[in-house]
This record gives sequence, C-alpha cells and structure tokens, in this order.
Amino acid sequence: MSQSRRLKGTGGLWQRTQTRLNPRTGELEAVDVWQAAKEVPHPTDETKRKWVTGTGSTPTEANKKLSKNLERYYQKLSIPQPASAAIRHGGQSLQNYLEEWIRELDPNRVSSQLQRKYAQYMRNHVIPHIGSVPIKDLTYQHLKTLFDATLPAKTKLGNNEQLLGTNARLNIYKVLNNALKVAVKKGTIDRNPLELVTPPRYKQPEENIPQMMHLARWLFDELEDNDLEAYDHFILGVMGLRRGERLGLSFSDLILTGQTPKMTIKQQLSWITGEGLVIKPTTKTGKPRSVFLSEPWLESLKRMKDKRRQQKKLSTFTPKLEFEDLVFLKDNGKPWSLNEDNDYWNSLQEQLNMKEKIRGHALRHIAATSMADNGVEVEVAMALLGHESTAMTFYYRRTTARKQSSQVTNYGLGWSRNTA
Repeated sequence: MSQSRRLKGTGGLWQRTQTRLNPRTGELEAVDVWQAAKEVPHPTDETKRKWVTGTGSTPTEANKKLSKNLERYYQKLSIPQPASAAIRHGGQSLQNYLEEWIRELDPNRVSSQLQRKYAQYMRNHVIPHIGSVPIKDLTYQHLKTLFDATLPAKTKLGNNEQLLGTNARLNIYKVLNNALKVAVKKGTIDRNPLELVTPPRYKQPEENIPQMMHLARWLFDELEDNDLEAYDHFILGVMGLRRGERLGLSFSDLILTGQTPKMTIKQQLSWITGEGLVIKPTTKTGKPRSVFLSEPWLESLKRMKDKRRQQKKLSTFTPKLEFEDLVFLKDNGKPWSLNEDNDYWNSLQEQLNMKEKIRGHALRHIAATSMADNGVEVEVAMALLGHESTAMTFYYRRTTARKQSSQVTNYGLGWSRNTA
C-alpha cells in the first residue's frame, strides 16, 4: 500500500509514503521515500508506454537507483542506452535539492525556528523563480538576475507596497550560498555559481535607542517579577557583554564574595564549521578584562551558582569536560548555542506580546547609552564594553580599580528595582 504525491516542476520525481513491515517489531509502519522515473522504449510494442523507476530515501538516491536500473534495462534489450536517457547525480531540480538540504540540516547546529526561516526564504523567494532549473544547469546569469533584478523588485509577503529590503535579500543570499556550498562538497555540482555574484550590501537597521532603553527596562522588570530564570540568563547583556562572552563565562572566572567581587572575561563561546561549539581562549579584542560586579548582576550570578548545584543532581545533566564550568548550561549539560540563545530572547518578547522587538545585540547599544546617562566615564564604559583602540589605551592605563568599582555600582543601581 502506498500514496504518491508528484511535486510541481520536478519532472519524473515523486514522493511516496509506503507501508512496510518492520522486521524488528513485526509491525507495519509508514515510510517516506522518493521515486524517480523515466520513460523508455517498450520492448515489444512501440504503441505502449514503459517506465523505469528508482526508489531512495532522498531525491539524489532515487536518481542514482534510476540510473543503475536504466543501464540494466538497456543491457537486457541489447541496445545502446541513448545519451538522453542518462540520469546524472545533479539532475534533480534546484527545488528538490533545496528541500532535501533543509530536511538534512543538523538540529544541533540549526534550530527548528531557523530551519523554518530557511525554508520560508527558499519557498517564497528562490523556488518560484529558479526552482525548476536543474541544479547542474544553474548558472551565474540565473543567480545574478535573481539578486540584481528579480528580488529588488519584489514586495514583502503580505505587503504589496513595501519592497523586499537589502538585509532580507542578503539573508536569502547567505542561505542559498550555504546550500550550494554543501552541493559542491557532495559532488552534486562542480562549483558554486553564486560565489561569482556580489552579495547585497548589509544596511545597519536604524534603532531608536531611547525607546529601546525604555522597553528593555520594562522587559527586565517583567522578567524579574515573573521569570527569574530568564532574567538571570540575559541581565548580563545590559552590562555590555557580547553574547559569545556571556555564554562563554565560567564560574572559575567569578569572584562573588569579599569587598571587590568581579568577573574576568577572557573567553567566548563560538561556532566553528566542522567542529561545532568551541570555547575560544580570547575575547574579540584579544585581551582579557576584569569587570567589577555590583547589583543586580552580583545577585543574579549567585543565583546561577545555586542553580548549578541543583543541575548537578539531575541524571540528565552530563556536560562535556570542556563545558562543565560554563555558567550557562541547559539541564542536559549542553551549552547554549548563539542561535538557541537568540531564539530564547525572541520567544520571551513574543510571550510578553511586545509589538516593538529588541534585537539581542542591541543590548550592548542600550548598555552603552545607559552608562552615559548614568554618568559612567568614557574610559570605564569602554573597559566594561571591551572596546579597544589606540587612543583608548591611555584611558585604560588611567582606569583605577576604585574608580571602576564605584561607577559600576552607580550604574547597576539604575537597573535595580529597589532604586529605579
């Protein structure tokens, strides 16, 4: 028993749901397969149609099976196989390849939310225009026309007046470029033609920082009252830490008691292709920096330490040795990837029905502006934020521990509910 669904624009390629007997369980189960087919001469009657098929778990595998079955068919007839009957490994359409690529994305690397976004980019903006082109035949001209002419003239989905922005087109470019790079690695295509097309230029989105500051204060007040775990997860962002620095923070770099509690920022969590999540031993500026801790950050980190004691009691908490000292770990012991952290931040804003959203990286901009409003001097702010330049080297040398401690304390009071 099987059900078939022929995908539009794919030629002789079908997706089928077959019911098969599982030899291990002895039960029938539904299995999704792909079937490629090609019409061939009938061996005895020229008026009749004859099809050769190949079945596999992916379009590529189905085409490979079809290619072998075609060779056997023509050998059995003892006639040469026409060149037009040959099925190449890259003979599938771009649409089929992109759908296959999205299905095979590693969920440990790409969150489900991001996978849906990738699929939406391809389904709405690439497949309708060049999806029927065989991936082997995809050219520079196809892609140049798409990015230089077709997409700039498109309007946003659901908005017939607003054109598709430069940043949206750049995101589409990046996703398609990643997909085609994988096609090269697989041997599906010889080279990536998109590499020859100049990517759309990124345009920094304009942000109303004073408005964002107001929203951030409201958001953290809500979290402190209703979701203290989420509050602790993100509050270091308004101290100016980069996301990778926050997620790469270790308990061994914290001093939470005594007269001068502080943290040393000397590493960051990063994603490296082929390796996954890794801890890089240096920050973006290349030098460790010490930051004095006051409220609300000190109390938050103390709660994180208590949380770790509870996590260690869980049977599911099994961190790898290189990650076990990280402050931010999930209950299964795995670190938060940057994508997961971003999804978490966005989901909190969705739950609170925030119409105006705050980008995760905007917390650093909010922190810098808030420091200025709270009288934190330039050299202290730059030390906190981790920025470095030749001119600022002189400021760092003149930054005393006493000055930083008092000013960080005053700045922290601005983010504390008791004094806000």
